[in-house]
Amino acid sequence: MELATKHGNSLADQVVNLVRSKDVKPVKNELQSYFSTIPLTFKKVPVADYQKDLQSSDKFIQRRAKLMLEAYNKGWNTETYTYPIQGIRLGNEFRMIALGGEVVVDYSLRTKREFPGKNIFVAGYSNEVMCYIPSERVLNEGGYEADSSMIYYGMPGPFEKGIEEKIMHAIYETLKKIK
Repeated sequence: MELATKHGNSLADQVVNLVRSKDVKPVKNELQSYFSTIPLTFKKVPVADYQKDLQSSDKFIQRRAKLMLEAYNKGWNTETYTYPIQGIRLGNEFRMIALGGEVVVDYSLRTKREFPGKNIFVAGYSNEVMCYIPSERVLNEGGYEADSSMIYYGMPGPFEKGIEEKIMHAIYETLKKIK
């Protein structure tokens, strides 16, 4: 409780300082939003690989194998994920792109680079958290965020190459919708 109170007071002090400062810019009350989804494709994993994973000593690998085999047996889609993207505009001064999942920072950096002078905030963990959403850089590096984290999320994976371009195209389309 002591730490929560300390951090809460610190946050409150910062808000008060910002509101009193001359750096505050008014935002008009016009609100516009747009929501869409896009399919993100997973690399194909042979059923035999999941059957082999049932014998793993790692309980998380076993769990994911059971989930994937159940999905296959029920005819569920394990090839793509329906990914949510949302745009919100407040007045003409502020735009937010809300991306599902635990997105890597590359999406924010690239969006700000490709839309200079625009006040755009890119948020992750929005509308749904299904797994890590890697950029091409992270996907090429491999490792936890691109590959092995999918085990703990109970998802097939990793994603196919091209994920970043699909998401960036959707960001462009979303920003057009919320001008």
